[in-house]
Amino acid sequence: MRSKSALPLSSSSPIRCRPIPVIYGRHLIYPDLASESYQDYVGGEQFLYQLHVIGQGEYDVEQIRIDDTPIASFEEVHTEIVPPGSQVTLFEPDVVTAAEIAGQELVAPNLVLSGDDGYVGPFTANPVDTNAAALGIDVVFARGLYYANDGGSLDSRTIQWQVEARAIDADGEAMAGWVVLASERHSAAANSAIRLSFRYAIAPGRYEIRLKRHDDKDMSKRAGHEIRWAALRTTLVGQPDFGAVTLLAVKMRATDNLSQRSSRMINVIATRKLPMWSTMDGWSAPQPPRSIAWAFADACKAQYGGKLADARGGAVAYCPLRPGRRAVQFSSCNPVPHGVERV
Repeated sequence: MRSKSALPLSSSSPIRCRPIPVIYGRHLIYPDLASESYQDYVGGEQFLYQLHVIGQGEYDVEQIRIDDTPIASFEEVHTEIVPPGSQVTLFEPDVVTAAEIAGQELVAPNLVLSGDDGYVGPFTANPVDTNAAALGIDVVFARGLYYANDGGSLDSRTIQWQVEARAIDADGEAMAGWVVLASERHSAAANSAIRLSFRYAIAPGRYEIRLKRHDDKDMSKRAGHEIRWAALRTTLVGQPDFGAVTLLAVKMRATDNLSQRSSRMINVIATRKLPMWSTMDGWSAPQPPRSIAWAFADACKAQYGGKLADARGGAVAYCPLRPGRRAVQFSSCNPVPHGVERV
């Protein structure tokens, strides 16, 4: 139940309120995050979940890498390419983490000050205008759980705590009383850090959470008998609509093989797929184009481009049918004429 390695949450910001890249041709891409990354612990091992956006439209992804190394070299990393209109199945993609949780200690009853009720919190779990489908917490026993006996070995110690939630409205006011989600306990005889995650399904709504320890703390210098609240996560109802984009879902297990830096160096080599026109069949399904003309046509027709009406492939009439291929990437807003000139 112990984790020796750790992966940081990505320092990249989700792509909210920023243009989603429009890419033509074959590129090496370091994709932005499509939503907040998060982490949890399964069987004492840390997992990091990241959802990236490769760009508008569809892509032929020939390689996923961490820095210069193919992802296949890391057995602890799992990935999923999510085409436009499809759902993420590798993990829950819409999870928010409360910034207020920062390792607060759950104070034992024998140490609670007079007049204090012993609770840590409450903390708001999910933002206004969202509905929680499940609540998750992480707790950490930073020194482990143990008592060092006279014989030189470790005796076990146990900690018990309670998790409570109540529904709140958009103003943060309580809509109901506190409900006990669980009464938890953990025992161990270990003198290294133990990290645990717990998940609780709930009725859709907005919630606040609080925790309370129920057992007295062993104050001996020989004992490790402390619990801290490390994280509060909320899985929101449903999946967000990311639009007509291609996503890359990444699930990593923390090992010595993955450095803290490497988890932020995910990149792909990908070629944009575009529809092509023929007089016999009309527009084809998206595929890697053999002419720059189809990038020009997309820039003219797409909702993120010129939005030109397309009657019998009329947009192609504007295309300078030059031979050869060209790679172009738009990562900021550009006037359509300027974009077309670049293509």
